[in-house]
Amino acid sequence: MDPHSITLREFHDKWFARLFHGDVRERTHEAYEGTLKHWERHTDNLPLAQIDQAQVSLFRAKLAESLRPATVSKHCRHLNHLLEKIGPPARHNRDALHLIKRVPWAKPLVTSKRLPRPLSQDELRELYDATEVAVKPHLDGVSPADYWRAKIVAAYNLGYRRKALLSIAWDDTNLRAMTMRCDESFDKKRQEREKPFNGTVREHLLKIRTGEARVFCWRHGKHAWYEQFRAIVKAANLNCTFHNLKATCGTTLARMNVSVWAIRYMLDHAQTDVAGQSYINPIEELREVVDSIPQPWQYTREQRRRNHG
Repeated sequence: MDPHSITLREFHDKWFARLFHGDVRERTHEAYEGTLKHWERHTDNLPLAQIDQAQVSLFRAKLAESLRPATVSKHCRHLNHLLEKIGPPARHNRDALHLIKRVPWAKPLVTSKRLPRPLSQDELRELYDATEVAVKPHLDGVSPADYWRAKIVAAYNLGYRRKALLSIAWDDTNLRAMTMRCDESFDKKRQEREKPFNGTVREHLLKIRTGEARVFCWRHGKHAWYEQFRAIVKAANLNCTFHNLKATCGTTLARMNVSVWAIRYMLDHAQTDVAGQSYINPIEELREVVDSIPQPWQYTREQRRRNHG
């Protein structure tokens, strides 16, 4: 492998994807593919040996002109991982190939953490009722409205992401025991998770029971899925994404005093701080107690004397 004759794209396709990403999920391959397309668009696509810090910094600056900081940082992390594998081995990078002596670094942008945005009970009802406008999917014996109601109810009660819900099979859904299992290949930490659900979820699942293998069978493509959900959101006069249902699940469980480790499990996380920082909004809970905070200055000195007199 000659670093003077192969580009970053060639290195990825011929070696990186096979040696270092052989067991990753398809969406990880898609994410790196997106980074490489940006790299080819914004740089001269020089051979590995000619990639220097100036070119990497320029790439980062070009991305920042049109992409959100979080997206820029994502592409920087992918690029850094690729470059690290052609550099010298280190303690946390022991399988590096040492094709170049010095590895340039794409510094991720500083990004602010947004407060999780759960939906209120009124907003959930509006979203649920707005499913009447749905026209997809086309499933025998199942109305599009019932399909979307079941999906919204499941996401709110179980904290699943969109893609995880689409992956769940009827064979992994026990309507008698009221449990649902998502294949570990769709879990970020490759952990098999079985979650209990309540009677409301069961009632909605029964309405969409078909002969299909998947509970939430969808054959219309990713674009059509988002287009249909946006139509429902518009009809409900809301400003939200499907991911807001996950934050609503986490926040609701926290207000019910469910333990953090149980919330972490329900939201498919490996670490408790991810659930706390990204999916639990404490504002409403705090709103209920702020009026009860003792206020030692609410009485004048004379009133305090009389009270203690």
